[in-house]
Amino acid sequence: MNLKDTQDLLKAIKQGKKPPGAFLAEQLQTYLSLNIDFGDYTLVEQKARQIIAADPSRPEGHFALGVACIEFERYTEAIEAFQEALRLNPKHVTTLYNIGITWMKKNEPALALPWLEKALRLDGRNTGAWEQLGRAYQQTSCVKEAIYAWTMGWKLEPGSEIFWRLLHEAAVGSAPKPEAMPPYIRRYQEMVVQVQARMHSPEVFHSGSVTLTVESKVGFTLEDSQNPANVTVYAGGPFEFGYISDGDLLDFMGGIKLAVRMIDGENTRQVAILVHYQNGTRFHYKTHLERGKRVEHDFEGRFCVTEIPDMFKVRMDADFASPYGDPMCGRMVYLRQGNRSGVIVNTLGRERAKSK
Repeated sequence: MNLKDTQDLLKAIKQGKKPPGAFLAEQLQTYLSLNIDFGDYTLVEQKARQIIAADPSRPEGHFALGVACIEFERYTEAIEAFQEALRLNPKHVTTLYNIGITWMKKNEPALALPWLEKALRLDGRNTGAWEQLGRAYQQTSCVKEAIYAWTMGWKLEPGSEIFWRLLHEAAVGSAPKPEAMPPYIRRYQEMVVQVQARMHSPEVFHSGSVTLTVESKVGFTLEDSQNPANVTVYAGGPFEFGYISDGDLLDFMGGIKLAVRMIDGENTRQVAILVHYQNGTRFHYKTHLERGKRVEHDFEGRFCVTEIPDMFKVRMDADFASPYGDPMCGRMVYLRQGNRSGVIVNTLGRERAKSK
């Protein structure tokens, strides 16, 4: 884009006119955040560059390009992309935070500090920024400032093992220990015992640290010895139990990935996906909506639908229909069984959707 084109573009924006490529950019952006959530960074970079080419005035394209560049360890390019996104949207907290994170990845904590501080001035409840700010201070030998940052993070997340560990390693003896087991996990574990007690001839399946216990017409439970929070209890209601081929499983995983594109504030309350892959990597995705607005959103890793996992677990509370459930309300758990077909339990389409 030459100087005249740029001037014409800025003039059109000031006059309230959309640039010629605005529609294409909006279409590309529709599922860009989901591509980021699912770790499809090759697609993220491709779409980001297309958005920038179609409408360079949109900060979203530059931001997404920065995110992809971080993943591919092109940190200098990432900072340049984030800087352009920030120029177009100066108060975007996540952009400020990501610039700080990128400087941390370049082993330049002193350069990360001002960006993390700016992010916290705009959003003092950003626990990730407090954690990274403390690390940046620690790496620049400002121990007192690091302790202050981690203490602020601890106050926002009193049960956080990360902040407790950081404070403990910083020799802060007064740092309280996190609760060993959150109350909701203890309740689920008690329910596991109760449901298993009703089973007369349960079938037990293992995959890595995960154990699935199931009996027809009674229910099923899932326990993870390495992650107590990964627990599932289902009793009473109808469910499918059987075996599934590798090909059918990959088709199902791809179908779930497509189904997530259908969620919105009108038809969905909650979606949670957890995958343990054979190479030791994990993917988790969770979004929670109330009154049409997202109140919780968390994701990590890459959702690969071409690799057979050790475990695949999905829970949905939604009203829309798909080939896998009508409505898409319920849960599904898959466990790999070596060279044999994997085992699956499924309640999707059989559980009643919760009222909005």
